[in-house]
Amino acid sequence: MTMPFDPETDVRMRSESGVFDFTESKAKDDLEAAVGGDDSRDRIVVLGRRGAGKTVFLARLYEALWQKRDGLLARAVDGISHQRFMECVARMEAGQWPEATLAQSWSNLEIRYGTHEWVLRVLDYPGEVFRRAFVEDAQDEAARILRAYVDQAAAVLVLLDPIAAVQGGVEATVDAEFGVSSALRRVQAAAGDVEVPVAIVLTKCDVAIGHIREVGSARAFVDHYLPGLVRDGGAFRVFAASAVRSRADALGQLRPATDKNASGIVRPLQWCLKRLVKDGASLE
Repeated sequence: MTMPFDPETDVRMRSESGVFDFTESKAKDDLEAAVGGDDSRDRIVVLGRRGAGKTVFLARLYEALWQKRDGLLARAVDGISHQRFMECVARMEAGQWPEATLAQSWSNLEIRYGTHEWVLRVLDYPGEVFRRAFVEDAQDEAARILRAYVDQAAAVLVLLDPIAAVQGGVEATVDAEFGVSSALRRVQAAAGDVEVPVAIVLTKCDVAIGHIREVGSARAFVDHYLPGLVRDGGAFRVFAASAVRSRADALGQLRPATDKNASGIVRPLQWCLKRLVKDGASLE
């Protein structure tokens, strides 16, 4: 009998849970927008290849933090961004998945955690750009913007689809091992002596829980299936999450089931912010 997935209480997983990534606002597709005009480390960067679940994760995380969760509160700086997040959630509530992200776009978010406040600049981008930026080292504008964005990371959330790691073939493995480790090595090189907290988030764990339990925990999953990332990616902490559960319709197609609570979508961000506060970092 398959046990229900609950990363908050499942001892066999022995990991913390969560996720992060954001959707569109006023698009400024140039390098000046990416770096914000200076070299400050003012953003939590969300990385993920095609199909990692960035848009769904971002929308559900914003929905949770808009209502305040685990001491964290989020508010979009402009109403357009807020509306887009909520429209994404409404689409899932209607049983439809969000449309694929087709272009890079920015959102500014006010984040409150205890007595601390930050303004985060978040970039959403098509998953294919991740491969061009960190595997192919492409020089097109979208890839350059993503690399410039990563260079100013104060913290990083990496979204990985466990099923893609197990069944996705060579390209998915190359993206998850070589691509992610290349991005994280770039982050640390840009940071110099400053430690940048990195959270690896295994997404879609409601359907991937069997693969994770088979090896014992979320961290053991990464160790087993992505040894190149462990070897070359530096220090990181592994979390598990399910931003939205799914159920099969009459035709056998998986549809979002938002009547079931999301699991573990806040803890990765919370962990990163705790580390930044402990180290005296500021994103203001």
